[in-house]
Amino acid sequence: MDGAFVVSADGIFLAAGQYLHANASDVEVPFGLGKRHIVAASISFATNIMAIVESESSIGRVFQHGALMAEIIPELWLFSRHEMALRGNLSKDEQH
Repeated sequence: MDGAFVVSADGIFLAAGQYLHANASDVEVPFGLGKRHIVAASISFATNIMAIVESESSIGRVFQHGALMAEIIPELWLFSRHEMALRGNLSKDEQH
């Protein structure tokens, strides 16, 4: 994968626009995810790192030890922030 950023555990960018290569035979990614996700899973499997990928759909996916650990869905985050800005009485439907 080209264009990767390398960030230290302290949050310092060590490199940008890097080419990453890893063997993909030891990882499986969910159906529909592409090359970026396979490379992120492979790199996280081959090394002791966490890899974060942004999809074309703007969903962020986190890989660690070759497995998909989390998905960051921007719309859900925006909805939760919007709720804090609402004024007046607020009720939630906990059943749905």
